[in-house]
Amino acid sequence: MNNNYKIERDLPPLSSEKIAQYQDFDALMGQFEAQTEQTDRTQKELEPKAKTPAAIRYGLGAGMAVLLAILTWWMLPKTTETSEELLNFLPAYENYEEQAPPKLQAVDGDLPKDLRCRSIQEPLAIYQAELLPLAQKEGNFVWPKAIWQLQTNAADLQLEWPEKGSLQLFNFDAASKSWEPMASQEPEAVAAQIEKNFPLPKKPLAPEKLKDNMQVFNVDLNAADFPTLAQYKELLWVAPKSKINGDWFDVNWTDISIQKQDELHYQLELKNKDQKLQLAVQPLIPYTQASQARYQKELAQYEKALAEQEAKRAEALKAAESAAIQESGSWAYGQTAQWQKVLASDKTLDTQNENGEKLALKELIIETEDGLVYRSAGQNPLLPKAKLKNIWGLDAQNQLWQQQANGQFKAIGKLK
Repeated sequence: MNNNYKIERDLPPLSSEKIAQYQDFDALMGQFEAQTEQTDRTQKELEPKAKTPAAIRYGLGAGMAVLLAILTWWMLPKTTETSEELLNFLPAYENYEEQAPPKLQAVDGDLPKDLRCRSIQEPLAIYQAELLPLAQKEGNFVWPKAIWQLQTNAADLQLEWPEKGSLQLFNFDAASKSWEPMASQEPEAVAAQIEKNFPLPKKPLAPEKLKDNMQVFNVDLNAADFPTLAQYKELLWVAPKSKINGDWFDVNWTDISIQKQDELHYQLELKNKDQKLQLAVQPLIPYTQASQARYQKELAQYEKALAEQEAKRAEALKAAESAAIQESGSWAYGQTAQWQKVLASDKTLDTQNENGEKLALKELIIETEDGLVYRSAGQNPLLPKAKLKNIWGLDAQNQLWQQQANGQFKAIGKLK
């Protein structure tokens, strides 16, 4: 196809009016856009109208929605993985009335109204509360069976756990980071103190008939020294005649008294400036109807008082043997054991992740099927004789790992 072009030469110069006409650029652009818009409208009116298929319209809408969602997510502030993986196994404090265990009771009276407690039984929770014993190659450790943390402002707190049986009470010492048994006195010292606090009443003397083989001594008693005997005006002191020398009655004794050795044994002491004589004697109330009637009345009073004091002694002994929780803090009932009896010397542990790579763990948390829970160093750990139930490990970044059935460790989050 040939195109014919007309090329004009020697065009006349533009007049000043023509130049001024095209100096207004904004007006010129407006004129151009108006002509272009009119041309496009005319062309569209002449073209046939075609409808866009619905699938394309809706597909484009859905795509735009997905794109908008992606852009929105991208623009939102991100939460770090570390904050999402923080693990906390310690239960929050709950009111005692709303929590069935632990079954604590007040030794006397009611539980404090402001008492708050939490039972810590899960191994990871005990570890997180820093209450797990550290395995040692020798020595004793506390094997806790039940652990609680208590909070109250009540003074003179006295709580006990009725189901403790033969278990001992321990209190956690934050300074030494160890469980300390409640201090208890020696049984002999406890018994002596109880006897002193709750003395038994004196049994009244039963009237007796004076026997022919007994020698009688009339001695005036000091009521302050013998308060239970001084009330008997007819009281006599007697000794077997076989123990007495007849020459004693020929001596001029200037002083005669009764010395008490214990509740059942007394001694008659005779003195003058030259000699002193001691003789074992016993008190005797002559038998009469009046003395017998009085004795029966005194005996009934004695038996009642004796029963009351013995009951008090039993209660005091029970309280002394079962120490009570006395203040806020961490408490446990358990028993002591030797590490040598629960730890194995021939077991080793290979710590690998799921990719078979060696794990460097700083500490292990070990739980056995018989309920033993403790922590051990990650390097050359001390393993138990009993069958393992769970092993967790912590690395230097506080990442928590748990051993799987195949022996490898899986990361489960960072411990808070």
